[in-house]
Amino acid sequence: MSCKHGVRVPPKNREYPLRREILNRVNFLASNVSLQRHDLKISAMLFHITAKRDSDAAKNDGVYRPESLVSEGFIHCSYAHQVCGVADRLFQNCRDLVLLQIDSSQLLCDAVNEDLYGSGERFPHIYGELPWSAVVAVHEFPCVDTNGFCLPAAVKSR
Repeated sequence: MSCKHGVRVPPKNREYPLRREILNRVNFLASNVSLQRHDLKISAMLFHITAKRDSDAAKNDGVYRPESLVSEGFIHCSYAHQVCGVADRLFQNCRDLVLLQIDSSQLLCDAVNEDLYGSGERFPHIYGELPWSAVVAVHEFPCVDTNGFCLPAAVKSR
């Protein structure tokens, strides 16, 4: 190593095995993070709450593109056991709602289980447009009374 103004300057052509090892570890960890995300791919029935008019428009267009797809990059979904809790929290006083039942195996993009808000519960998110062909049923989803929402009988029986 040569000194320049009292500062040690390493030669430009020297190999640094420790630096290479660190970079290799960083690349390994980065690739594992993406593998972990990929390993969380979902193969199940998913549910999405939306307005009937949006569902009708998607049926006519052949694809569903809610505002969250643009603003957040994904479509919020739930599993059957999560639907009523989500509806009670987010859709009180909303009328004319429907519940889309989605076959995740028919999606053309990834659906991933994530806890993005630190709630301790993982929810499925669809990272792309929802082709209408993946929607296997559209259930009426009214707020039953002041006690909140009730899962449609057709969904309960599955």
